[in-house]
Amino acid sequence: MESVQPLPRMIGALLRIPFQQTVARVYQRLMEAGYTDLRPTHFVLLQQLRRRACE
Repeated sequence: MESVQPLPRMIGALLRIPFQQTVARVYQRLMEAGYTDLRPTHFVLLQQLRRRACE
């Protein structure tokens, strides 16, 4: 009888795990720094900012 091999995870799925942990860590640090009005959903917008827009 053949054993069924689990499908390997795609690279996107593997990278999502550390990304989510990084977002959670940054969010926690922002809360500790007093930025209590930010929510995790704001990170979607913050990712799109270009350096010029931040200066």
